[in-house]
Amino acid sequence: MYYNEVVKEIASFTETGRGSGSVQTLYRGENESFPSVSSGLYRYFSGHDAWNAKNDDEKEQFLFNYEKKIVQHASIFAGYGDENYSVENKNCVEKFSSKQRELLADVQHRGGITNFIDFTRDVNIALFFACYSEADSPWTQSHLRDNKDGRIILYHHVSIQPRHEVLNFPQVAYSRMQSGILVRPRTYGIMDINESCIDIITIPVQKKREILGYLAGLYNIRLLTIYSDLHGYVRNQHLLFPKLKKK
Repeated sequence: MYYNEVVKEIASFTETGRGSGSVQTLYRGENESFPSVSSGLYRYFSGHDAWNAKNDDEKEQFLFNYEKKIVQHASIFAGYGDENYSVENKNCVEKFSSKQRELLADVQHRGGITNFIDFTRDVNIALFFACYSEADSPWTQSHLRDNKDGRIILYHHVSIQPRHEVLNFPQVAYSRMQSGILVRPRTYGIMDINESCIDIITIPVQKKREILGYLAGLYNIRLLTIYSDLHGYVRNQHLLFPKLKKK
């Protein structure tokens, strides 16, 4: 069975020495191979000429300044007004308070654009996202077909001088089911897939349905269980809209 083969391959990467300190391997599933592993904030700005003209340090500072704006504006909308959410005199993300970090994580959870990337501690959840596409939704029109290989990204997070920052996901219903955890890249919103702390495993498109069936049958991992709150409906609401033909 291919599921057993790929899990064994993933395990072989987690057993490799990764420098000093303890190592926690985090997983991310993507249903196709993208040029980079990136945050939503990076993807939002990366197509603009003004962004492309910046050097690496300028890009990092630009994203950090925007993160401060997210904290500032989100705290107002959420009705928070105390000094714990003030971004004055914050010159790097490490200076953010725990409440400010939690607010950014909550924005990510609710579908907002942040400089975080979703990962999971559970390899089976990553496998689901590597194999699942809208073509597999119970509400999707039958003409859709998934024709792209998926992939699993393994980020080996070391406790001493980690390459990227890790933050626990807000403890809401679906994050518990997904064992969600957030990673903030150190380099202006992207994680270089050639870094020594990252491994990539490709999931062939012809194996995706087999893995999805195995995950659903053995672990009850399917769309309606990993998105077990109203947010799951909002994320997939567009699939329920009728497909109207244009005149």
